[in-house]
Amino acid sequence: MQVIYQIPRNSLTWLLVAVASVLAPHLSRTPFWLGIICVACICWRIQVYRGVWAFPNKYLKFFLVFMGTVGIYLHYGTFVGPPAGVALLIMAFAYKLLEIYTKRDAYVVTVLAYFVVATEFLFNQSIPMAVYSVFSLLAITASLIGLNQSQSHRKPWRTARLSGLILAQCVPLMLVLFILVPRIGPLWSLDFDAGGDSIGLSDTMSPGDFNNLTRSTSLAFRAKFEGNTPEPNQLYWRGLILYDFDGKTWSKGSAKLGEHQRNSELVYWPGDKRSAWFSEYNQDFSKQILATGDPESLKVFRYEVTLEPSDQTWLFGLDMPLSRQKGIGLSRDFRLLAKAPIDSVFRYQAESIVGINVDLDLPPWIKARALQLPEGTNYRALALAKRWRLRAGSDRGMIAKVLSHFNTQPFVYTLRTDKLGDNIVDDFLFDTQRGFCIHYAGSFSFLMRAAGIPARVVVGYLGGELNTLGDYLLVHQFDAHAWVEVWLEGEGWVRIDPTGAVAPERIESGIEQALAAENSFLDGVMFSALKYRDIAFINNLRLSVDYINMVWHERVLGYDSDLQNEFLVRLLGEVSPRRIAMALFLSGLLVMLLVSLLLFSQRSRKKTDPITLIYLKFCEKMSKAGITRMKGEGPDAFASRIETDYMQLGDSVTKITQAFSQLVYRDQSPEAEGEKQQRSQAEKKFKKMVREFSPHKLMR
Repeated sequence: MQVIYQIPRNSLTWLLVAVASVLAPHLSRTPFWLGIICVACICWRIQVYRGVWAFPNKYLKFFLVFMGTVGIYLHYGTFVGPPAGVALLIMAFAYKLLEIYTKRDAYVVTVLAYFVVATEFLFNQSIPMAVYSVFSLLAITASLIGLNQSQSHRKPWRTARLSGLILAQCVPLMLVLFILVPRIGPLWSLDFDAGGDSIGLSDTMSPGDFNNLTRSTSLAFRAKFEGNTPEPNQLYWRGLILYDFDGKTWSKGSAKLGEHQRNSELVYWPGDKRSAWFSEYNQDFSKQILATGDPESLKVFRYEVTLEPSDQTWLFGLDMPLSRQKGIGLSRDFRLLAKAPIDSVFRYQAESIVGINVDLDLPPWIKARALQLPEGTNYRALALAKRWRLRAGSDRGMIAKVLSHFNTQPFVYTLRTDKLGDNIVDDFLFDTQRGFCIHYAGSFSFLMRAAGIPARVVVGYLGGELNTLGDYLLVHQFDAHAWVEVWLEGEGWVRIDPTGAVAPERIESGIEQALAAENSFLDGVMFSALKYRDIAFINNLRLSVDYINMVWHERVLGYDSDLQNEFLVRLLGEVSPRRIAMALFLSGLLVMLLVSLLLFSQRSRKKTDPITLIYLKFCEKMSKAGITRMKGEGPDAFASRIETDYMQLGDSVTKITQAFSQLVYRDQSPEAEGEKQQRSQAEKKFKKMVREFSPHKLMR
């Protein structure tokens, strides 16, 4: 029969707290039944400790593991990748609670808990999660300490205090390693999918999609400029170009366009001479576009964007964007792209050239895409565009006519729109005349194409909220916007925002001001600080918290090899392996010295037990009588020597020594109320015995 190791109660308490704390953050992204398994395993382990239930037999364990493994595969469709891999680890970790037969098993569970804590940072690297993980580490370390304590230690908070002291001693060395150890990129990448629904722009856009975005308070990205921040009406953050319109939905494009579609996907990757974009132009792209404009009229904005996860490859930049950062490309329609979907916070630098003329000579395949219209839909809009085209006489005249129509007719900028039918352009222009940016941009682009003017819908964000604490912009999902680019002879692509003809305050002041009349900004959103940013205290608190998050992402999560090299140059001058190794050695030595001094000072200040102090007074009285306790001589040995050499003192000294031993070497387990009273009386009696003891009188 196997002997089961009984975990000390104090250790089991902290072990279960640790297990619960490391599992809790994962349960929101794993199958619900896995959370039930974790809770059941914790409850089962408690019942085993209480002696109510037994450990599961090997057949039941095999069944549980088999069903859990099958369930994870059915849920994720694979065992590869962080989500499925972490789910397997969590399941195994929970089941391991039901296999603690020996002390070694308890150590395995405790050490495994450290790894489970680390896996949470695959999905969440925020400040709250970092603080929460410190609590988890404290609980795990307390459990590890408890495994090395006896059953008599039954005060969990003392164990927690010791755990906190141990972790605090690790902090200086952790900081040294974080700052000085070379930042090496990963040797491989993971096909990562957190399993959640990302909020943001998609490559197909309909009025309903935009309506959902404009009611979302989620952060899209932060942007910080070198020098002055552009005016609000210049903050057009382009992200996607939508060419295709099927009568209801605008989209990026489809494979049916064949060569046209493939050409539009050309991307220039800086430094890559094999790039299709580079092959077409055969020169540095920045020089090529500068040659097409008037250098004196150009203005360059340089900025850094911190993009929130979107699970998409497109990035955002002002007109016309360019990035020299490795891994960021520029598409043929002047969009910034990443090589892989953005599944975590991503920082990149870019610059934008305002006033540049692009595509002065429009390739035929782009023109064909920008004139494409669906057949058999929106007949009234088509007829209207043809009439206006005949009267306008020029492309500019046609543009002015449409904008004037939006401005003079009873069009309304609103999020409270009416449902449109199959011919959404006709219904909007002639019937409802109520909508927001996607309605105006889509209708304007349709009219331009119907008039023979190449046009495309651009979606992205407009504006941003300035956080003066860090002098950077906050761009939220409700800042999502759509506008139009039309191609004009001799001018290239020109931005036209038809929304400005109806609601100019949307361009100049933001969506909140544009919707002030109908009070529909964030309508239905109750528990967001953005809803109450007109209250100074709440708004300042919100901006302060965001600034802290920005610093966290920039200086901690963004501490890459470039930032490290910049810091080490300021610290060491020339950066070399030898200097880094020397800095590591000296810093580590200094940390160990400081920790040693701290521990020594705490030990020297350690308070002596009150009972021991009373006994030392007894020893002092004996010393004055000429009987000195020798160094290293224990109380019993001292009493035995006195009894042998000074028989007249033997009885009193023996009683004092016995009373001292009973008080000092008592059981450390918690005492009942009656035991506490008995101990208090014994202490008073011992103190009285020492106070009344007089060796001089007894030796006469």
